[in-house]
Amino acid sequence: MWKGVHLRKISSEYISAVKNAPHANGHFNARIEVENAKPGLEVEVELIDRETRRLVCSPRVPVKDGVAIVESQVA
Repeated sequence: MWKGVHLRKISSEYISAVKNAPHANGHFNARIEVENAKPGLEVEVELIDRETRRLVCSPRVPVKDGVAIVESQVA
């Protein structure tokens, strides 16, 4: 199990806040608040293993009602 995962890159100029919370059950959740989001906007994030500094995944996440939710299960 990874020691932790964090968001390294968000490819949007609209980001106002990122709140991330690694959980003991192996899940990682992040709430990305997006200002002035246009319909269909997606943000790209890179989830990086804090211990090895390796890229875990790089999902494109849709923005709904000004918020993008990233959920990743740690194997």
